[in-house]
Amino acid sequence: MNPQDSKIQLSNQSTYPPSPDIPLKDYFCIQLRQSARLALPIENVAEVFSVAYGDICPIPGVATALLGVVNQNGQLIWVLELADLLSELLGLAPSPIDYGKWDSLTVLLITNCLNSQKGVPPQRLACVVSALKGVVQIDKTNITAIPEDFSPAFSSFFLGVVKIEDESVAVLNVSAVFAALRLVEP
Repeated sequence: MNPQDSKIQLSNQSTYPPSPDIPLKDYFCIQLRQSARLALPIENVAEVFSVAYGDICPIPGVATALLGVVNQNGQLIWVLELADLLSELLGLAPSPIDYGKWDSLTVLLITNCLNSQKGVPPQRLACVVSALKGVVQIDKTNITAIPEDFSPAFSSFFLGVVKIEDESVAVLNVSAVFAALRLVEP
């Protein structure tokens, strides 16, 4: 399957920009294969597309969570199994999965817009996800801190936890993901 056949282009503009006195912000919610739900700030999400596992070119000598690179619109983009990276970094039990060559993976193209310099495009990373849960508005005052009894690594990778539809959803620190990988352009 050609990645361009099934992609969704997302706008980096919020449909309801919060005013300074209303602490609402748009987040894109996803689910990883361990049923973990995460929310990412919408400004860090560029697009969603599908890619056949066989279209990913493995690169030896990189972190095991990096599946390789894929050609997306003429550019090589790293493909990350986000569930594996977080399991490894947070000391959680991994749940490895073996993909078949023709398996179609849903990927979320994220950007590290906080570290981009003027005139330099932001870093991009394609993260494999199990399910897309959509865009939600979150009142930033409802995001609570990571519990103190959790490993300090959790506070590095998650900005906090929020309840969405009676489920706890962790808010991902996108910059920490990029920092952990120390990505260079493929």
